[in-house]
Amino acid sequence: MSGDETEEHWFRVINNSGAAQKYIFFAPPPSPDFLTPAWIASDNINNETVWDIHTTAYLYAEIFNLVFEEGGVKLQETGENAESLNTFAVFTKDIPNDDKTYVLAFGKRQQPDDPEDLGPVHACAAIPVKPNNSQHVTPIIQLHVSNIPTTPGDLVDYGDFKEKSAHINFAGHTEDAALCTVLHKTGEDSNAVWDTAYDNTLPEF
Repeated sequence: MSGDETEEHWFRVINNSGAAQKYIFFAPPPSPDFLTPAWIASDNINNETVWDIHTTAYLYAEIFNLVFEEGGVKLQETGENAESLNTFAVFTKDIPNDDKTYVLAFGKRQQPDDPEDLGPVHACAAIPVKPNNSQHVTPIIQLHVSNIPTTPGDLVDYGDFKEKSAHINFAGHTEDAALCTVLHKTGEDSNAVWDTAYDNTLPEF
């Protein structure tokens, strides 16, 4: 489900580690009961080269019903607004008794070079569906970058991975910043060292 495209961010990962790397992005969970899948992953990024990412973020203020119908599952708009901007809610009534586990996944887009193509949505938070339940979500506009190879969609241990990653948080940095540059170096102990910088000059990818 989508709303107006009102927010854009660019990310540039610079590999200065001395070796080729595979990077992943993942997001902090909206609340502790959410699972954390890897959002996107790079191919091999050679030393002294860059990986550029462009994403858009939807702003929600809606309430949805999760509806199970023959042949599939869908989100149904209720026409009601959530309590605050950037928050949305999904209500579930009965779920099928078919020995399957159903999961709600919330994601972000990775926009390709074509400005007319918004790009696919990749999950960055997931939670099992429970019957007769409501799930209220306020997305966290933060990300982490790590060089631990992971397939997009595979679950990561957020508590462990965040300690080995760069933390991207635009709040409190350059006003109206839309680009975060992440520099990856290798420390004396062979562990990853991360530096981040924020800029409001849009890149030419």
